[in-house]
Amino acid sequence: MKLIPFRPYTFRDSISRSASPPFDTINEELAEELRKEPTNIVNITIPLENGIPPSAILKKWLEDGTLKRIDKDSYIGIIQEFKYNETPLRRLGLIGLVEIFPDDGNVRPHEETFEKPLQGRFELMKEINGQPEPIFMLVSSNKFERVLARALAEGEEIFDFEEPIGVVNRVIQISSPETVAEISKSLEGESAIVADGHHRLGATRRLAALNPNNPFWSSCMSYISSVHDSGLLIAGIHRVVKKKLNLQDYLGKISDRFNVEEITSFNGQESMVLYDGSQRYLKISPKSIPEEYPEKFRSSIVPLTYVLNELLFRECLGFNDLDISDLVEYQHDLYHAVKSVENGEASFAVLMPYWNKNSFIQFVINGDTLPPKSTYFYPKIPSGIAINLP
Repeated sequence: MKLIPFRPYTFRDSISRSASPPFDTINEELAEELRKEPTNIVNITIPLENGIPPSAILKKWLEDGTLKRIDKDSYIGIIQEFKYNETPLRRLGLIGLVEIFPDDGNVRPHEETFEKPLQGRFELMKEINGQPEPIFMLVSSNKFERVLARALAEGEEIFDFEEPIGVVNRVIQISSPETVAEISKSLEGESAIVADGHHRLGATRRLAALNPNNPFWSSCMSYISSVHDSGLLIAGIHRVVKKKLNLQDYLGKISDRFNVEEITSFNGQESMVLYDGSQRYLKISPKSIPEEYPEKFRSSIVPLTYVLNELLFRECLGFNDLDISDLVEYQHDLYHAVKSVENGEASFAVLMPYWNKNSFIQFVINGDTLPPKSTYFYPKIPSGIAINLP
């Protein structure tokens, strides 16, 4: 892969007022709250339908000095510190430009995309003529890890802020020409896995194809981290089923395809859990997989989202593609998934476990892609740390 330094724009004043979670993790209530701050990035990433156009907002921020441009070719390093199950963790990464067009196969998506959100990102980036937030990529290079750690120790901290969820972000400018060159060289010949931002990647490639003489769109602003970093967590995304049905009527069919085990608590570490007030592990039973199903259903690294869609939703519950699209909601927050059932807003939820990192890497290396909303990488990279403009 080709990693390129750049001169991004950053917010001049309090980043804590201007940063937000990535646009695709924000619900309407949070977006409305964030918009109360006139310089919050969500005013651009999730514009009001009949509000001020995001291009006009961006133009104002550039004219009044809300945004300032870094004046040296740089990488933007980020040290994230947080706790998981009361254990302190830290993840290292940086933001730079990754060449993504023409596609040479070195940037590997792992999820399928939906056309509607892809087109939405395309229209937004085309209007503002820029990339307002990075996509998230993972690499496996040990050399990159070592070089990055040294660069972050030597770089200049430009700001730090704590997110409401408790993640502390220390943002560091890496501008030494020697260090910048060493970082770029450490990833030559490497491949990257797209963790988050598949729709932004697709939109950038679409813009690049439409503007072949504009080199700006041939690269995508990206956050890069190591897949082996102990501070990288890969959770599943829970499914909340709004269709009114009595799950008890289907337990016989479900037991034909899964080993069903009653449990008292969900720790996120073992298997899928069917939750309708009661909790049941759903463990795949390879012997019960129909012969006509692909061999990957009998693999030790079978992606549970395939199992969920094909065996549980389609075969056991009789859902079609429209049911899955219209009646299944995606929720990364376990508390909200459970509450949707307990409040009577949903018939049941399927709670997804954390991924085994080695299984995830092997699956992507094999060249397969997952159904949409299969993974939730944590911590996320806040929007607003850097904006890429020509």
